[in-house]
Amino acid sequence: MNNHNNDWHQFSVSALYQRMSDCRVVQNPNILKTLFSAHDEVRLHTPMIGWLMDPDEDHGLGEEPLAHFLVLLGVEIDRSQLTGARVWCERAFPDLGRVDLLLQFSGGYLIIENKLHAADQEAQLWRYQEVLRHLSPDGDCYLFYLTLEGSEPSDVSVNAPEGNRAKGNKANYQCISYRSDIDVWLKELIEITAKDPDMGRTHQILSQYNEVVMEAVGMHSRDEAYELLNRTGLRDHLESSPEDASVMVRLARSVTYLHASLLEELVSLISEQLGNDSRLALVAPPARWSKMDWSIYEAWASNKPSAGYVFFRIQGVESPELDGVHLVMGIDTADSLWIGLGRFSGSEHMKAPGGYDPFVGMKGAQSNEWWLGWYTLPGLNPVNFDGEDGVARLIEEKAMADAVKTAVQVAQKYLEEITC
Repeated sequence: MNNHNNDWHQFSVSALYQRMSDCRVVQNPNILKTLFSAHDEVRLHTPMIGWLMDPDEDHGLGEEPLAHFLVLLGVEIDRSQLTGARVWCERAFPDLGRVDLLLQFSGGYLIIENKLHAADQEAQLWRYQEVLRHLSPDGDCYLFYLTLEGSEPSDVSVNAPEGNRAKGNKANYQCISYRSDIDVWLKELIEITAKDPDMGRTHQILSQYNEVVMEAVGMHSRDEAYELLNRTGLRDHLESSPEDASVMVRLARSVTYLHASLLEELVSLISEQLGNDSRLALVAPPARWSKMDWSIYEAWASNKPSAGYVFFRIQGVESPELDGVHLVMGIDTADSLWIGLGRFSGSEHMKAPGGYDPFVGMKGAQSNEWWLGWYTLPGLNPVNFDGEDGVARLIEEKAMADAVKTAVQVAQKYLEEITC
């Protein structure tokens, strides 16, 4: 019997294995998890934070959430300056970009760039500082870069754009995190609303959103952790069989690697079939679009989703308005694993032609100003290993073949619409 069979046999005959097999984790219903991915920056996190920051919203807390948040961020302004405060989500400024969160208060402005997993854009923070300079040349202005762990932005985002006369100037910003700042803020508001019987619905929303934030950063409540440990008896097992610790580590690591390898196999099989189509030519992703590789798959398997892409240049397109159109397969937090059509010229992502939507009748297809269309593969959440939408089901040959077939059929539908 080889080593991995020994490991598995040793684990599978143990009382610990039986307890784990019998253990069922019961989770409270969470409507936000049902409707959105835990890493959905655009449709969940930005609107939710904006909702809480806005004193005029229907959470019923007035200025309280905003005042608490600003204290956490170290913004020293008088409470009276929050009277009449306004908040915008995804506000666009011509030539300077779309700001995730913008706060106007008496005497100044504050911008938050919300960045869960998306790549930094060229001069993004520098441009947002220009927004602040134009909005309030003499007022108090603050620029925050919000990530899961408080990570630093790239130089590409901080520096002035190439060719700009201000080249060398850098954005003045402060890093904040979901793990510390947002989580602490939410727990403060949960404690406040728990004391007021009239705040029951807001309390539930806050509690459910805090659960989503904890999942996004890989945190669990102390009570949840201890409940599972007590039910499985892991500590007692290792106290009596300390040599099993190394077996547990190898098994846990093997699950991660299997998870990643199944994602890699799925993407490889789809890419292989698409590569056999004479209308497609595999090309390197544009600058700042990460190539799909093992690091991307392992990140998803480790509950740290990252973005990766496979690009095919489409040949045989005669319409001038579709110049530079590419078929793209992507994996990211907004849409999981998807197939789409976008226009690219060098490293520039060009807008989709106005009024051109050949996929309007295609069930499940979406489009916006940047994408002619995209389609998320149904029934698969790349971050999950078990469950009905988990990656483990791809071990079955038919499940893998069905997922590949779905993706290829969508791609062929796209190609039929835009090629001769």
